Parts: sequence; structure tokens; C-alpha cells
Amino acid sequence: MAKNPEVKYNLPPKDPDKDKSPEELAKIDAQNRAEAAKKAQELFESVKKKAEKFKTDALKSYKKEQIIFTIHTDIRVLAREVPNELVIANLQNPENLIDFIEQKAMYPGEKKYKLVFKLHDTRILIVVVVVNKNISVVTPIIRYRKWVRRNEN
Repeated sequence: MAKNPEVKYNLPPKDPDKDKSPEELAKIDAQNRAEAAKKAQELFESVKKKAEKFKTDALKSYKKEQIIFTIHTDIRVLAREVPNELVIANLQNPENLIDFIEQKAMYPGEKKYKLVFKLHDTRILIVVVVVNKNISVVTPIIRYRKWVRRNEN
């Protein structure tokens, strides 16, 4: 039976690292880890810059009159005993902002954020806001840091 020269076989590609010594493989692994660490550091710095920009540009540019509490928020405030003044103070002076996460907004032109403020060593304030021409407070929550730490791990 003659072989057909047009038939190609699906053979796995040769492993380029197969013939390398353990020292060479360790060196390659160390280089890959260094590159991954550098990328992680760059990502961290990028997020840190975004947070600082968000603090200075987005939050500080709004006045007290532009912070709106909806009916839903008023109900949540009563149930959770979070004073409106505490929310307003932290939104106007975001020095205690320790984290923010952009969330999916309902309408175009809006941005929705989950903001986390440090109130004390044992308490944090979580505020979900929608930002457009005003800051609409969706919901405020006070949590204890023990709860946060337990869920971070």
C-alpha cells in the first residue's frame, strides 16, 4: 500500500523544554514568575491611581445639594440605623475611602460604585452610589471589620 503524500497526521507539537536541564527550567520558571510579579505590581499601581483620581475628581467635585437619598435609601437608613450625615460626610471628604468597585449601571451615562470607607478600626461604611449629574445613594451599610476579614480569606 502506497502512502498518500497529501495525508497529514495530527501529532502533538514537540515540547521545546523537553531537552533542557533542570537548571535551565528553573531559570525559565524564575523569569516567568518575575514577569508575572511585575504585571501584578503594574495592575496594583493602575488601580491605586484610579482610586486616587476617583477620590479627587469624582467625589470631591459634588456639593452637598447634589447628594440625593432615594425613598429606597431612606427605608434602608431607618432599618440599618445609618445616619445620612455620616454618608454625606464621607462622600464629601473621601479621605477614609479604602476601596471602590465599579458595578454595572442600569442606564447609559450612569456609573455605579460600591464605596468602602473606614470609620474606625472595627467598623466600615459601605455605600452603593449611582453617579451622573448627581450622586444618588442607593444603599448604606455599616459592617464590622471582623466580618470583612473573614470573607477576604
